[in-house]
Amino acid sequence: MDPAALEFLINYEQELRAMNRPDKAIINNLTMLAADYIDNLPVCTGIIRAVERCVVDAVPQRKLIPLYVMDSIIKNVGKIFTRLFLQNLIEIFCNAFDVVDNQTRASFIKLLDTWEQQGVFAADRLQQIRNRLAEILKAGAQQQAAPRPM
Repeated sequence: MDPAALEFLINYEQELRAMNRPDKAIINNLTMLAADYIDNLPVCTGIIRAVERCVVDAVPQRKLIPLYVMDSIIKNVGKIFTRLFLQNLIEIFCNAFDVVDNQTRASFIKLLDTWEQQGVFAADRLQQIRNRLAEILKAGAQQQAAPRPM
């Protein structure tokens, strides 16, 4: 990858990591930047990996922010980005869901619902996510119900 593309990806990830809250203007800007590189597979892949890293690395209160960027890219740019995001979507989404609070979990489910309503991803993939979320919720309920050792 050429140095200019590498610098672009570094700056892209820095801007994504700098968001403290979902900022529509910044999300739109990051989406437009992704659209500019739709014909450059290495940069598209770099953008996807940057978003995934940001979800993984974010503190629980901020895990939803890069998912909103991903959502915007998928819905507004689509094509190669949808296929590339799908590669790790189940793991990234479910692992993030596992560590956030219940209020944030409701936002995760709302996001998942929009993907289903808009046909963004195949129904079987979304069902796999829903099944994993159900397992996470069940495991959490069992942990809360378990007696604490004295």
